Amino acid sequence: MGTKIRTMRPYVELHSSIYKPFVRKFVKQVAGRKIKRVASVAPFGACFDATTIGKTIAGHAVPIIDLVLHKEGVKWRIYGANSMVDIGKNVECLEFVDGGKNIQCVLAILE
Repeated sequence: MGTKIRTMRPYVELHSSIYKPFVRKFVKQVAGRKIKRVASVAPFGACFDATTIGKTIAGHAVPIIDLVLHKEGVKWRIYGANSMVDIGKNVECLEFVDGGKNIQCVLAILE
């Protein structure tokens, strides 16, 4: 069984069994940074008040996401500039969405 990483869409789809705990952990970590959550904007499930998100040289000051690849120690690190999407009206959303139960997916780890 393999994993597919799609690059044709402006977001990453994860299997529901991974998406749900991933988003819970992400939301918990951003809350610790005093980032305010706002109503979700489809298809995104986790959206935030952009005025409460700090900036760094690597983009938004949100948790770094590591996609663990085929070998131990091999990962694709995603910083705030590439993990958040500007929806407008001071709303930024996590660029990961629930792809359902039939999608093959990657495992995301937050640091």
